[in-house]
Amino acid sequence: MASVLLSALHIEIFSTEDMVSGFVMLLESAEDTALDILDASNELAFFLARAVIDGVLVPLNFEEIASKLPANCSESETVHMAQSLIAARHGGERILRLEDAKNKIQKLLEEYESGGIVSEACQCIRDLGMPFFNHEVVKKALVMAMEKKNDRMLDLLQECFGEGLITTN
Repeated sequence: MASVLLSALHIEIFSTEDMVSGFVMLLESAEDTALDILDASNELAFFLARAVIDGVLVPLNFEEIASKLPANCSESETVHMAQSLIAARHGGERILRLEDAKNKIQKLLEEYESGGIVSEACQCIRDLGMPFFNHEVVKKALVMAMEKKNDRMLDLLQECFGEGLITTN
């Protein structure tokens, strides 16, 4: 959602230089963000790459952003990771697919939590066709279980484990 908003505001309200400065400030606060979001570096790399896909930045802006950060810092590594995502073959398509998968996972867990059936939720996870991304199901389900203090999510995880959808490794 944020990338869509930035795309709409780009050029009309904010210049490219404003966008670059904003991303530099975002990256400079990455260590603080990592206290709350463990994989903040990866998420920020995807966000930067998504900004290129949405036309907010161009790949050359990554060099400008990196030049404004200290050398050999984790923030520079995040910029490098974003460059790798964009440079990868079909990188843009993969980023959009991962974002779509995250949204689908969130929706299916919310639907299950509000009274869904375990077997249907497991089938939806299977239908995503991204077994390498099922760790996201575990992460989001655990967060929801802790926030809502409800065992339904734990029951779902146990069933998914029993069916082999999620594993310990």
